[in-house]
Amino acid sequence: MISGRTEALEAQANDDEVSQVIHAKRSTITARDQTVVSAPIRERFGLGPSTRLEWIVDGDGAIRVVPVDLDPIRAFRGSGAGGGTTRLLKELQLDRRKEDGAERVAQLLQAARSGESRCLVCFMSRMEVLDRVLKDEGERHARLADAQLQSLPITWVPCSDALLEQAAAIKACPPLSLAAAWIAAAAQREGAVLVHKDPEFRALDQVPQEWLG
Repeated sequence: MISGRTEALEAQANDDEVSQVIHAKRSTITARDQTVVSAPIRERFGLGPSTRLEWIVDGDGAIRVVPVDLDPIRAFRGSGAGGGTTRLLKELQLDRRKEDGAERVAQLLQAARSGESRCLVCFMSRMEVLDRVLKDEGERHARLADAQLQSLPITWVPCSDALLEQAAAIKACPPLSLAAAWIAAAAQREGAVLVHKDPEFRALDQVPQEWLG
């Protein structure tokens, strides 16, 4: 069931710096709170009867519709074939077939989705995703990756003065990168286990860790 208000769906693709926009026909919400996604949009993005749609309201009031797969791992796969999004996912251990620790990540996400536990992610990790995809594939793909990231069953640890002070203390000894310090501080402040595959964290004995390698 879909509730809300929409007049048109718009998808923009960038191919060799040529922008092509596809406009769907207007759709009407029925008395049962249902609506229709037009054939051009369904065909372009491979949408079918079992596809879930995530309705996201931006800060400016605009509505975005993002396909969300039932599998939280597949839900985070970007739209760039072989581009920066795909490479980023491999680095984040979300490709079960190729990366050590990916099955463990899948288990943690499934547990978070079922309510058995929480999967916490520092705001800095979101920035790193946006930065990487923006550089490699541009704004549209970055927005899509961000929306898909936010569709995962994770709880964000936001920036705060207390977290800043904790990150500064961790960064000072032993020396860490800025991003690593924020992430470690988030885990420490939340009393969480830091699940990772980054050798940089190994020098931190004050933060419980689980190595994915």
